[in-house]
Amino acid sequence: DDMILVHEMTTELKKLIASGDEESVDSSEAFLIVNCKTKNSLVAVFLHMVDSSLIELEWGLGKLKAMLTLGYGSSNVDEDQPADERTQRMFLEEALYSRSTSVVHVLSSFTHMSLKDSQAEQFLKLTAKFYKLLARISKSQIAPKGYKQFIPGLKFQKMAEVTCRMLTAPLYNFVFTLQEVCGTL
Repeated sequence: DDMILVHEMTTELKKLIASGDEESVDSSEAFLIVNCKTKNSLVAVFLHMVDSSLIELEWGLGKLKAMLTLGYGSSNVDEDQPADERTQRMFLEEALYSRSTSVVHVLSSFTHMSLKDSQAEQFLKLTAKFYKLLARISKSQIAPKGYKQFIPGLKFQKMAEVTCRMLTAPLYNFVFTLQEVCGTL
């Protein structure tokens, strides 16, 4: 998965652009391309990759919503759908949750960096876009009126927990630090 590699590289990049860290390093031992000369370019590339992943997730969510809408057209979503449609839906949900979790890991790395103004702005825009997508994913878990509501699956619950733990809390600290630096507090 490309986002796993991006996460590993952003973890190394985080060591170079550490927020308030006096012991930041000059280059990565794991990835030679990650160094002080390339850090700004890599931030831009990685943010672009997050944006591309969010576009893919939006497309996948649209496909999932279409599958669910067709499923809700029958009287019982899981029993009246053919097995291959249920399997496709399950694989698509799994891919969405897995990709979303990977995006959270990458975005989380950025919360620990001291980003420049335009980079911080782009990061915050992408994070807002992710949260909007997360809201749409959450909304897709709600059964339409008149249909039985099921408890969201464990994968969805785990994705939501990882998002809260790894992204939401550190994001508050990132914004606070950014406001301190800009003097807008």
